[in-house]
Amino acid sequence: MQVRLYKETGVEVSVRTVQRYMKKLGVKLLQNDLLDGKVTIDRVLEAITDARENLLQNNAGYRRMRMILMRHYNIRVPRQIVYYALKQIDPDGMALRLRQACKRRIYRTLGPNHIWACDGHDKLKPFGITIYGFIDAWSRKILGMFVHVTNNDPRHIACYFLHLASKAGGLPLKLTSDYGTETIDMAKLQMRLSHAYAGITTKQAVDRMHFTKSTHNQKIESLWSQMMKQHNRSIKDDIMNEIDSGRYDQEDGVQKLTTLPTGVSPEFSYSNPEYFTTTDQLLSVPSHDLDLLSEQQYPNKEELFQHTPPKFNEVALQVMDQLGFDFSNINLGNVWLVFRHMLPFIQEVFGPDTDTSNTSEDYSENEN
Repeated sequence: MQVRLYKETGVEVSVRTVQRYMKKLGVKLLQNDLLDGKVTIDRVLEAITDARENLLQNNAGYRRMRMILMRHYNIRVPRQIVYYALKQIDPDGMALRLRQACKRRIYRTLGPNHIWACDGHDKLKPFGITIYGFIDAWSRKILGMFVHVTNNDPRHIACYFLHLASKAGGLPLKLTSDYGTETIDMAKLQMRLSHAYAGITTKQAVDRMHFTKSTHNQKIESLWSQMMKQHNRSIKDDIMNEIDSGRYDQEDGVQKLTTLPTGVSPEFSYSNPEYFTTTDQLLSVPSHDLDLLSEQQYPNKEELFQHTPPKFNEVALQVMDQLGFDFSNINLGNVWLVFRHMLPFIQEVFGPDTDTSNTSEDYSENEN
């Protein structure tokens, strides 16, 4: 709190002063809605059960579940309460997660934005979902995760990189990824911009891009490991349940087209490196320059990132509008309900008698 106060307002006070004012205002650093009588233990158990069933968070551990309770249910309780609640609801799952706990290894980096690690995640690719992610290696803050039907297009990856660089106001000192062809454009941009804005030689700029084996890119691989444990299993189980029940046929071209794609927080450590006696390693580049470069290099972003063929997209949006659905109201808990409502209307246009091959070919040409 003291660090944030100084950084955001310029007011420098002692920890004791902060504590005194917080007490005077009745503000608690660590709130406990259970102790304050705002919620009951039954409400906490009910919210956890709802998150596990409707948000597909049945693999979330007690730390993550505590964050879910705060963000989605506005419930603030200590981790220990969530731990015992989960132990009551899912004792086998808790025991299994504890057995799989891993020991952290030493990873040396100078500070935030020293290294951005990036990689693709293909475990959900059979279901039409691919992910490309970026993480700050020092703070472990997730800088961006991008979902699309492909993560192998170099233009997509370069757009993601420029978007994050513009948002951050500069480049990392070093960018690390595997040797995949999808990183070609991004690597060129990292080296080109480092040469232009860091005042270094071309040879030095080449060293700002580090290629490694995917298995050695441990920070981003750790993120994928957490995704597998906390999200992927639930998503896969949900899709397989729909397939097993016969409500979703993954071989049906029409239905396939309708598939929608310790101590402090990483956010705090990323934003306040001075608290840890280090400095931000960001190479400052004006966001305007990065945005302009992005527009020049990739002028047709709307077409580039379109998930479905134009004709299908138009029909699907019309059906959604007629049924009163909106993307802002669709989540993992109700996506299959929306799917089942939309499917009959979609099949009227793209039914068994409709040749969808041309539509698919149009999309392939679009993508290329």
